[in-house]
Amino acid sequence: VKSTIHVRGDLQGIIESQLALMHSQLQLLGGHSVAADSLPMPSTTAPIAKQSDSTANTVVEAKGVLGNWRAKANREVSADEKARAEYINQFIGRFNERTNKTKLHTQKYRSHLADNRVSAGFRPNLKEMIYTIIFKSGKGSHFVDLDGNDYIDFSMGFGVNLFGHCPDFIEERIRKQLDIGYCVGPQAELAGIVAEKACKVLQHERIAFLNSGTEAVMTAIRLARTVTARNRVVIFEGSYHGHADVVLARAATQGGVSLPVAPGVPTGIVGDVVVLPYGEASSIEYIRKHGDSLAAVLVEPVQSRYPEHQPVEFLKEIRKITEKTGTAFIFDEVICGLRVAPAGAEQLFQIKPDISVYGKILGGGMPIGAVAGFAKYLDPIDGGNWRFGDDSYPGAEMTFFAGTFCKHPVTMAAADAVLDRFLKDGDSLTSNLNQRTAKLCQRLNAEFQGYDLQANNFGSLFRFKSPSNIDLLFANINYRGAYVWEGRNLFLSTAHTQKDEDDFIQIVKTSIDELSHEGFLRKKA
Repeated sequence: VKSTIHVRGDLQGIIESQLALMHSQLQLLGGHSVAADSLPMPSTTAPIAKQSDSTANTVVEAKGVLGNWRAKANREVSADEKARAEYINQFIGRFNERTNKTKLHTQKYRSHLADNRVSAGFRPNLKEMIYTIIFKSGKGSHFVDLDGNDYIDFSMGFGVNLFGHCPDFIEERIRKQLDIGYCVGPQAELAGIVAEKACKVLQHERIAFLNSGTEAVMTAIRLARTVTARNRVVIFEGSYHGHADVVLARAATQGGVSLPVAPGVPTGIVGDVVVLPYGEASSIEYIRKHGDSLAAVLVEPVQSRYPEHQPVEFLKEIRKITEKTGTAFIFDEVICGLRVAPAGAEQLFQIKPDISVYGKILGGGMPIGAVAGFAKYLDPIDGGNWRFGDDSYPGAEMTFFAGTFCKHPVTMAAADAVLDRFLKDGDSLTSNLNQRTAKLCQRLNAEFQGYDLQANNFGSLFRFKSPSNIDLLFANINYRGAYVWEGRNLFLSTAHTQKDEDDFIQIVKTSIDELSHEGFLRKKA
């Protein structure tokens, strides 16, 4: 995230500042810009504000899109702009009618539930349909919302549900564990068993479990700094590594110190973080020049926002340099791990990092994170491998590591089921899903032909690419019964059927046709 957020005191300035911050959040999470330079759309100017005589509070009247246009007395509005504004108001009405219970539920609890997702993508002219669909039940590739609408889910828990929602083979293990108990304090019986299986599937020597990908990234960096006795860490523009302060950095001016991405992140915490452009020769030169002072180079091998960018040679060159300089090379495989291949991008690209970070799929729908790698880098968690009955002891220098719910028995049961499935048919499972996703993207691109739209995939992750904001396209897709979350990454699961794919193609086609007819999508010249 490169832009600096400036705050103005007036209402419009506040809205613009908030939009800029949400833009930063969506950039990190994988979303497109929420700026006004989007599809040809009405102005994002806020509705006219009316100051109450009896209080200092500002009361905002919801005038609707046309109200905003009419407020601009000095600006001539074209017939096309008016028509597009009318369409947006009409579409919002349809969307609200279909998802009325979700909207009411969201508003009812907004004052108590702080949730950044319910404001993601906010623009005043779309305000009345800015809310996250709430599910009532879900199974396989579908879920049902509060209003009883059925959706084909292509968000799949942000990539968690490789096998769909509540797959039977995972549910059975979870229910069995619930019957036994889920004590926290004594060690879960499955912890060691799951660790052994995970090391085999993920192709690492040792592993430690955590509660999320964010925790895993934090731990990986701490371990790298412990082993190397260095502080500086390299990350890359466009990558997402969770929401820990230590990775919420953006590049400053050339040669300057990195700056925080968002308010609340102290400058000092990101002072030892260097943010470089991904896949570029200049970054290789920096790492080569400063390698002896780097604790770690952290990469998202294929950035989730750019699945078409797969810089294998760039990664191989970093591996060569870091091996020479004793710098920890860390792969963030939270999304790619167990998806593009059992061990993730490192298996697909044949590059062995020192540490890999996992999450999502490994937990089988339960919260999980994991740090895996060479024993040298995992030993600071517990002092290393030692045995009873001899003079061995935990000899590695240890750092701080803790977590109440790490290795939770229910999570371990779900992970055990996932790993058993991968031990049985992992390579064929991922390769088949990758091929299906590639074919789905080919079909989507046939529908996109002539428009400034493209579908790209890396394994079973896929994403729509456009130089313009396509929020209205996704809103139409959601309205017609295919769910895509605000971050806009899409995932195919083993639960998706051929009919699901065919229906999705038809939903996309109908949405494009409608937006094209209304003047929001135009054929390329």
